[in-house]
Amino acid sequence: MMKKMLAICTFLCAVAALCAAETKIAVIDMRYVFQNYEKTKVVEKKLQEQMDTFREYSMKLNAQIQTLKKDFETARDQAQNNFALTPAERKNKELNARELYEKMAVKDAELKSYAKSRQEQIRTAYEKLRAEILAEIKAQTSAHAQVQGYTLVLDHSGSTSNEISAVVYFTPEMDITRPVLENLNRAYQEEKKKEAK
Repeated sequence: MMKKMLAICTFLCAVAALCAAETKIAVIDMRYVFQNYEKTKVVEKKLQEQMDTFREYSMKLNAQIQTLKKDFETARDQAQNNFALTPAERKNKELNARELYEKMAVKDAELKSYAKSRQEQIRTAYEKLRAEILAEIKAQTSAHAQVQGYTLVLDHSGSTSNEISAVVYFTPEMDITRPVLENLNRAYQEEKKKEAK
């Protein structure tokens, strides 16, 4: 029985050593690649333009609300504090104030609804585009790793729950960040040239 256990342990150690000898590991800084990929910059610029348009319209709506608020307060104060008014004039001022308040409430609801829908729309668009870009980066990383004979690629940009890098040590030769980024940007430029034709 003991000989059998020793034989199994020897076999497992030999397999582990064989696997370790065949494993070729690389590392990549996915955050750096994502941030410096030209397509990421184009996408972020488009999303920023959408955000700016959203912000401008929100500011316009907010300015309208502030104007209505001032008009409402003025009409309300005139209805409440002007003792020289006849009951009919006071009633007209109160109706005017109520109408202004209702318009202000409608504009406020419009602003809140617009802000919520636009923020959701932009967030959804960003997540979709981010997923597409990460898929492209992953595909390019896989292609590069296969050509170079790597069997494992680790991302060294992330950190553990202790805020320590998940990859503690690697030699510079193991880092494939630059070639992957160059391949991505080259492929993106070629794609843009094809689209321009």
